[in-house]
Amino acid sequence: MATLRELREQLVRDLFPRFTDLRTQVQVTYWSENHFIPHPLLAILPFGRTLGQSSFNSYITWQCPEIVERSRRALLYWSLLNNRSPVNFLSEQITLFHDDTFFWHHYVLAKEQEIIESIQNGNRIRFLSRFHLTQTEIELEFSELQLISNPELPRLVYTDSEEHVYKWNQSSWRVTILNRNPSPINPPDFVIPVGPNLFGREVRYRETLAELLEHTDDLRVDPEYWASVDSTPSRTPVPDLTPASPTLSEFQATRLLSVPTCHCGVDLCECDYKYPDTPPTPPSVFLWKPREERRPVAGLHYQRHRNSLQSG
Repeated sequence: MATLRELREQLVRDLFPRFTDLRTQVQVTYWSENHFIPHPLLAILPFGRTLGQSSFNSYITWQCPEIVERSRRALLYWSLLNNRSPVNFLSEQITLFHDDTFFWHHYVLAKEQEIIESIQNGNRIRFLSRFHLTQTEIELEFSELQLISNPELPRLVYTDSEEHVYKWNQSSWRVTILNRNPSPINPPDFVIPVGPNLFGREVRYRETLAELLEHTDDLRVDPEYWASVDSTPSRTPVPDLTPASPTLSEFQATRLLSVPTCHCGVDLCECDYKYPDTPPTPPSVFLWKPREERRPVAGLHYQRHRNSLQSG
């Protein structure tokens, strides 16, 4: 008759055929009594690379629910292993950080000019700096690459950006904007990257860099991004009430004589006008008008979570 330990070991083999030893991963550092993590969870965390504006929005929208599911399975994995700390407590949490040496002195160095040009064009570049998992919550912390604009030698630094917290007992994400400065150039507060510390892992650094660069992100804003994502259908069809675009002469007479009014924040601008060549809104697209509706509108995929405060 199989013992309880044997049954537990069999469940681990059946449910978790793949796991990763964090000691072999150069793109992350970790804080935990346990250095094993299910491979599917680590694979969905974009440590060691950057996320352009479109990719970041897409990641938050579509991958956060998957992170919840894979984190739940990770807790089950550690429970079945019956891992215990030196003081005999069951391992209940893990914290992963981006590895400074790999990220700054390998990945960012390889893409430095592309990142600088993208920031100069007004794009926001983020990266996952911390992942924290406990029996009570999940935390995702993102930082943002920003630029100190020195005419002779521009310098990349980073600032806090956003924190996404999922409470198991509430089944919802809460988003906190950590940096509301709308400009990614010359931030008032920033952190300078630390110097490299190779720890004799230079070969592994180069191998991991080559793997990530094969699937790297285009840091430019994709103008087709919002049109390419299927929004959640609304309960009732939304008629197309967008009026026909005025002629150029009418537009010049009514708008170009005055200065357009726009109010911009992080990743979002509210404007009082439309350009004459703006295409009509498709019937399937539900527009959010921040001035009229302060609360998120159901059906907008980037306002997917009811308690979300994010705007980017």
